[in-house]
Amino acid sequence: MAKLRYSWNKVASGDIISFRYNKKRRTVLVISPRYRMQKVDKSRVELMSGLQLEVQETAAADNLFGILVQLGRIVLVNEELEIYKIRFDGRKLDAKRRKISSNVKELVIETNDLYRTYDYKKMRKESPIIMLDDLRSLPRRVLKEAVR
Repeated sequence: MAKLRYSWNKVASGDIISFRYNKKRRTVLVISPRYRMQKVDKSRVELMSGLQLEVQETAAADNLFGILVQLGRIVLVNEELEIYKIRFDGRKLDAKRRKISSNVKELVIETNDLYRTYDYKKMRKESPIIMLDDLRSLPRRVLKEAVR
């Protein structure tokens, strides 16, 4: 259960972070770290989109490793703590957020509704400290082989 202290300002696409949201600790693969969206009532809200990998003590979906490999390349962030991130094949996620988000949604549509959006202000308020996180539910051996 390795964690590395991180900052909201450093969060980027492909990071695997954990934070508290609606009173539950969540581990999320960040797709788009921060974007604005206009609601039906014309007000604007800032959101973060991502794949919810783990919630508190609930393990990730069965085919999570396959999904991560299809999304991009698994990269080692910290060898000692065994923390990884996903490099999205050179795609600029913020510029093409809608297209990639829809591709990700199609990829995970049958997998326990993994794709989620989070209210950015609420996240920062509930969880001022975030962590780069490891994926406890994936075997270390599999992740290490994927990095090579």
